[in-house]
Amino acid sequence: MNTCEPKILVENSHFYIAQCQHCKRIGLSYKNILVGYQPEEFIQFANKFNQINFEERCYVFPDGKPYIIVNTCHQDIQFSFTKRDFETLKQGFSEALLMLEAEKILNL
Repeated sequence: MNTCEPKILVENSHFYIAQCQHCKRIGLSYKNILVGYQPEEFIQFANKFNQINFEERCYVFPDGKPYIIVNTCHQDIQFSFTKRDFETLKQGFSEALLMLEAEKILNL
């Protein structure tokens, strides 16, 4: 039986970021991708993601559109995002980090 009890930190029509109330793992569900993080890993990844400049790191893909490629902790797995998707997720990470910080302050 699954004992996961996720609490949504941030959500929109394409993604959500939630934290399990038992084990505290954080899940990012983006379209058809699901990635799990320990809280420290999520904070580190989100902070690094938010520092990326799309224009400096984008590539034009065969469809003629610019995408950014973001490395993950797995050498052979990368994410690719359009500018719109990248900016949406960047905003989501910022909001999730604020929610985690607020929860930390309130639980002191």
